[in-house]
Amino acid sequence: MMTGRVDRLVLGAVLFSIGIAAPLSGQTDAINQRAEVLIKARKKPAGLATPRVVERVLSEQEPSLACLAVGIMTESERPTSDYVQVLMAAATRPDCFHQIATQVVLANQGPAAAELILQGSRKKEHALLAANLLAIHSQLEMMTAAGKPKGKKRGKNKKSGQTGSTGELLRQLLQSKDREVLELALLAAAHGEINVDTEVNELELRRWPAAQAARLLYLARRGKPLAEADIEQVATARFKSDKRFQQVSPALSTYAPTSHPLCYLAQALAAAGNTSHMERLHAGLEHPDIRVQSDSALAIETLGQPASVGPLQQALPGSAWPSRIRICSALGAIPDRSSVPVLLDQLERETGRFRLDCIYALASIVGQDEYTDPAGWRQAWQEMESTFQVDPARTAAFRKEHRVTDVYARSLGSFYRHGIYSDRLVYVVDTSASMKGEKIKDLELNLAESAASLKDPARFNILTFGGAIQMISNRLQAATAGDAISSMLYGLKLSYSTRTHDAIQMATLFGEADTIYFLSDGAPVSGALGKWHTIIPAYQYFHRYRPIALFMVPFKAGEKNARMMKLFAEKNYGQSGGTDDAEE
Repeated sequence: MMTGRVDRLVLGAVLFSIGIAAPLSGQTDAINQRAEVLIKARKKPAGLATPRVVERVLSEQEPSLACLAVGIMTESERPTSDYVQVLMAAATRPDCFHQIATQVVLANQGPAAAELILQGSRKKEHALLAANLLAIHSQLEMMTAAGKPKGKKRGKNKKSGQTGSTGELLRQLLQSKDREVLELALLAAAHGEINVDTEVNELELRRWPAAQAARLLYLARRGKPLAEADIEQVATARFKSDKRFQQVSPALSTYAPTSHPLCYLAQALAAAGNTSHMERLHAGLEHPDIRVQSDSALAIETLGQPASVGPLQQALPGSAWPSRIRICSALGAIPDRSSVPVLLDQLERETGRFRLDCIYALASIVGQDEYTDPAGWRQAWQEMESTFQVDPARTAAFRKEHRVTDVYARSLGSFYRHGIYSDRLVYVVDTSASMKGEKIKDLELNLAESAASLKDPARFNILTFGGAIQMISNRLQAATAGDAISSMLYGLKLSYSTRTHDAIQMATLFGEADTIYFLSDGAPVSGALGKWHTIIPAYQYFHRYRPIALFMVPFKAGEKNARMMKLFAEKNYGQSGGTDDAEE
């Protein structure tokens, strides 16, 4: 990754002395070389032939390369049948199937491919594949505010494909006797705007509580009443536990459209405005599955019942950080003076990014943010406690005018114009060929200064990307390593292409990382997803249960790219700014 000013032998000794290991397995030179072959193929008149993409999907051990091949395929005009070939191959790859299905959906080929797959087929595996596509499609449809492609709408059909509508496809899938197909079809219907009431009402799902939960979500989103017996069936059912989702790890970020059935129940109660089962949502806060915790807290905030304040306060100290974000938000949105001491105690325990969430909740309750640290907040509360009265209107006004990143906390360092609040961060910086000359020199200097500026307890890593993607380490490094590492950040090697999506996704492989500081000088080029209007909703979808914050530096990136990066940051607990803002 680094050449030039540091002798290789000296560099190796220093890296060994501070415990920096070899790059992650996904970032070896061999893998970057294979990625380069794929990237070059996109420039040829014929592009990347579909049989070659299928071969990559079937045989490539590294999932990111299989997804890269599919991403390059989507850059050119292809018939729906080509996408079906790829999806059939991807169905044998559980390590990347849902990402590839998401790529096909974001290429505007999801419903059309589902229709072609179902034509003349009664096979369960085909129904399951089509149902996955429709469920992903409907969920992503809710996130398309991130922007849509302009000009020709490649692969976009007025309906779903050649002959039928998405509704007709769902009606066909709802005739299935398979519980997985039914669950996915109901999720697709719930998140879409398609009326399949007749088919849904005819379903007998008492043996299948997961599908029953998905039906409750459909009914709630359609404004239909929820039967008490069905709610109780889902709430009291025994579901198989999945330990992958009981701790914060990369597994919590997923393209799979399904979730825990209690997540569907929480979403249904919130959508229906049903406050008769708050005890179920309160119990969800203590559920071992982080997804259930998060959706329960979100539903509680939506319903806004004062009786939920106590359970929220009780759950806060022991919650995993993705749930803590939701719980803090709910405590701020349902203002109660008893929450202030609880949030103050939590603020004193926090060392990184989640200080902002605690402070935002405190500022929401008191209606202002004027205090610089936990001690300042505690002193201010002691002074106002005897006379303080909650004012819901003041709270609502504060939350309308301010975002989490607007409140003040002491930084652990800085990167361009961004303060660093996280103590578990990854720098993701563009080293594509367009960064040559003064740009790369400026980046090297600022990155080195930022790494050296970090204070304990911050831990960090650095990832560079163009066509090749490299990490400085296979684990986060302590702030004390910043000085040693900063001296090596000169002579960064440039490479062709700008794999923005792939680089950001690779940075999230660190299970403990909660924030990314991203710098680029332009638009994405190539990658599994190659346009802002697909990258932004895909990131939100992938991280809906592990909300990794994004702080963006548009480095002389042009007005359109800067605007998209700002949107990207604001949708993901971050801010955008840097060199462009400084020059203006």
